[in-house]
Amino acid sequence: QFSWEASVRRVREIYGEAVTAFIEPAQGRNPTSESIVDQVRSRVAGYKKPKYVVVVDQLPRNSLGKVLKRELREIANDLIKRDLSIEAGKG
Repeated sequence: QFSWEASVRRVREIYGEAVTAFIEPAQGRNPTSESIVDQVRSRVAGYKKPKYVVVVDQLPRNSLGKVLKRELREIANDLIKRDLSIEAGKG
């Protein structure tokens, strides 16, 4: 199904924390954000459910194969900043 190796929480300036899930799909799978959230909903508490879901071809890893969460946090921060600027433009 999916590689669930990375999930990152980042602080949002206005609303508190937002969980961002980075998903590396198994070969031959093409998950949607909705299907991922549905699967997670049945396994974790509501406050742990991801607000953002990012499907990537490959998770960033070091030479030992460990996921580089710092790089994922940077991507999550950029997404959140972009989302906040879009929300600010709506008002």
